[in-house]
Amino acid sequence: MEELRPHIERPQEDPEGPGANGKPFITGILTPVELREKQEGLSRNGFNQFASDRISFHRSLGVDTRPP
Repeated sequence: MEELRPHIERPQEDPEGPGANGKPFITGILTPVELREKQEGLSRNGFNQFASDRISFHRSLGVDTRPP
C-alpha cells in the first residue's frame, strides 16, 4: 500500500517569528500606512487583522498547558 503524502510541503517554522511558541505579537512603531491598515482591520473585522496577517499558520504553539 502506497503512503499518501502532501502535495505541498509545509514551510519551515521560524522559532523567533511572530507568535511562535505562544509568544505575543509585538507591534512596535508603525508607519502611517501600517497604522491605517491596523485601524481598518479592527473596524472592519472586530479583531487585530494586522497582527493576524503577520503570524504564521505554520508555527509551534508551545507547551500544551491545559489540564489533562
